[in-house]
Amino acid sequence: QSEQLSGVLTDCTLALKEQQKTLLLKSAGRYHKIYLDDVEYVEAQNKRVAVCLNSGPPLFITEPFYSIESRLLNEDGFFKCHRSYIVSLPYVHSFTLGSITMESGRRIPVARGTGKAFKDAYMSFMFAFVSDQE
Repeated sequence: QSEQLSGVLTDCTLALKEQQKTLLLKSAGRYHKIYLDDVEYVEAQNKRVAVCLNSGPPLFITEPFYSIESRLLNEDGFFKCHRSYIVSLPYVHSFTLGSITMESGRRIPVARGTGKAFKDAYMSFMFAFVSDQE
Protein backbone atom coordinates (compact mmCIF):
# COMPACT_ATOMS: atom_id res chain seq x y z
CA GLN A 1 0.00 0.00 0.00
CA SER A 2 2.77 2.44 0.82
CA GLU A 3 4.29 1.85 -2.64
CA GLN A 4 0.92 2.65 -4.26
CA LEU A 5 0.57 5.78 -2.14
CA SER A 6 4.10 6.83 -3.02
CA GLY A 7 3.33 6.39 -6.73
CA VAL A 8 0.13 8.43 -6.47
CA LEU A 9 1.92 11.22 -4.59
CA THR A 10 4.69 11.28 -7.19
CA ASP A 11 2.10 11.54 -9.99
CA CYS A 12 0.36 14.39 -8.15
CA THR A 13 3.63 16.25 -7.64
CA LEU A 14 4.49 15.94 -11.33
CA ALA A 15 1.03 17.13 -12.35
CA LEU A 16 1.34 20.19 -10.11
CA LYS A 17 4.79 21.01 -11.52
CA GLU A 18 3.35 20.89 -15.04
CA GLN A 19 0.63 23.37 -14.06
CA GLN A 20 3.06 25.93 -12.63
CA LYS A 21 3.61 29.01 -14.74
CA THR A 22 7.11 29.54 -16.04
CA LEU A 23 9.33 32.17 -17.64
CA LEU A 24 12.00 31.43 -20.22
CA LEU A 25 14.94 33.75 -19.59
CA LYS A 26 18.26 34.19 -21.40
CA SER A 27 21.49 34.46 -19.44
CA ALA A 28 24.98 34.36 -20.94
CA GLY A 29 23.86 32.52 -24.07
CA ARG A 30 21.79 29.94 -22.17
CA TYR A 31 18.06 29.75 -21.69
CA HIS A 32 16.65 29.00 -18.25
CA LYS A 33 13.13 27.87 -17.36
CA ILE A 34 12.13 29.63 -14.15
CA TYR A 35 8.97 28.84 -12.19
CA LEU A 36 7.13 32.05 -11.28
CA ASP A 37 6.55 30.64 -7.80
CA ASP A 38 10.34 30.66 -7.27
CA VAL A 39 10.81 34.37 -8.07
CA GLU A 40 11.20 36.45 -4.89
CA TYR A 41 11.96 39.76 -6.61
CA VAL A 42 13.52 41.23 -9.73
CA GLU A 43 16.04 44.07 -9.64
CA ALA A 44 17.32 46.26 -12.49
CA GLN A 45 21.09 46.71 -12.11
CA ASN A 46 22.49 49.05 -14.77
CA LYS A 47 22.56 46.98 -17.97
CA ARG A 48 21.56 43.67 -16.45
CA VAL A 49 18.65 42.32 -14.46
CA ALA A 50 18.91 40.13 -11.35
CA VAL A 51 16.10 37.62 -10.96
CA CYS A 52 16.33 36.70 -7.28
CA LEU A 53 15.00 33.24 -6.56
CA ASN A 54 13.93 31.66 -3.29
CA SER A 55 16.04 28.62 -4.13
CA GLY A 56 19.61 29.40 -5.01
CA PRO A 57 21.64 32.34 -6.26
CA PRO A 58 20.20 35.12 -8.44
CA LEU A 59 20.03 34.63 -12.17
CA PHE A 60 21.55 37.57 -14.07
CA ILE A 61 19.85 37.99 -17.41
CA THR A 62 20.58 40.10 -20.44
CA GLU A 63 16.97 41.00 -21.24
CA PRO A 64 15.94 44.59 -20.50
CA PHE A 65 14.00 45.22 -17.30
CA TYR A 66 10.91 46.42 -19.18
CA SER A 67 10.71 43.05 -20.96
CA ILE A 68 10.57 41.15 -17.66
CA GLU A 69 8.27 43.80 -16.21
CA SER A 70 5.69 43.40 -18.96
CA ARG A 71 5.60 39.63 -18.45
CA LEU A 72 5.54 39.61 -14.63
CA LEU A 73 2.99 42.36 -14.15
CA ASN A 74 0.51 40.40 -16.24
CA GLU A 75 0.63 37.69 -13.57
CA ASP A 76 -1.10 37.70 -10.20
CA GLY A 77 1.16 38.26 -7.24
CA PHE A 78 3.76 40.68 -8.65
CA PHE A 79 3.99 44.41 -7.94
CA LYS A 80 6.38 47.09 -9.22
CA CYS A 81 7.18 49.04 -6.06
CA HIS A 82 10.06 51.08 -7.47
CA ARG A 83 11.45 51.84 -10.92
CA SER A 84 14.13 49.18 -10.34
CA TYR A 85 12.18 46.52 -8.42
CA ILE A 86 9.32 44.11 -8.89
CA VAL A 87 8.42 42.02 -5.84
CA SER A 88 6.54 38.77 -5.51
CA LEU A 89 3.77 39.37 -2.98
CA PRO A 90 3.87 35.86 -1.44
CA TYR A 91 7.50 36.49 -0.41
CA VAL A 92 6.81 39.77 1.41
CA HIS A 93 7.65 39.31 5.08
CA SER A 94 6.77 42.81 6.30
CA PHE A 95 6.50 46.34 4.96
CA THR A 96 6.12 50.02 5.71
CA LEU A 97 5.05 52.70 3.25
CA GLY A 98 8.76 53.23 2.47
CA SER A 99 10.27 49.74 2.31
CA ILE A 100 9.51 46.05 1.97
CA THR A 101 11.35 43.27 3.78
CA MET A 102 11.33 40.04 1.82
CA GLU A 103 11.41 36.51 3.29
CA SER A 104 15.14 36.38 2.47
CA GLY A 105 15.70 39.45 4.65
CA ARG A 106 16.45 41.72 1.68
CA ARG A 107 14.99 45.24 2.06
CA ILE A 108 13.43 46.69 -1.07
CA PRO A 109 12.67 50.41 -1.40
CA VAL A 110 9.15 51.60 -2.17
CA ALA A 111 8.98 54.66 -4.42
CA ARG A 112 7.37 57.80 -3.01
CA GLY A 113 3.69 57.83 -3.77
CA THR A 114 3.59 54.05 -4.32
CA GLY A 115 3.24 52.95 -0.68
CA LYS A 116 -0.56 53.08 -0.53
CA ALA A 117 -0.95 51.32 -3.89
CA PHE A 118 1.44 48.59 -2.68
CA LYS A 119 -0.47 48.19 0.59
CA ASP A 120 -3.77 47.92 -1.29
CA ALA A 121 -2.35 45.38 -3.76
CA TYR A 122 -0.78 43.33 -0.96
CA MET A 123 -3.95 43.26 1.14
CA SER A 124 -6.07 42.39 -1.89
CA PHE A 125 -3.70 39.58 -2.86
CA MET A 126 -3.47 38.17 0.66
CA PHE A 127 -7.23 38.37 1.20
CA ALA A 128 -7.81 36.52 -2.10
CA PHE A 129 -5.18 33.92 -1.09
CA VAL A 130 -6.82 33.35 2.30
CA SER A 131 -10.25 33.09 0.66
CA ASP A 132 -8.94 30.51 -1.80
CA GLN A 133 -7.54 28.42 1.08
CA GLU A 134 -10.87 28.14 2.90
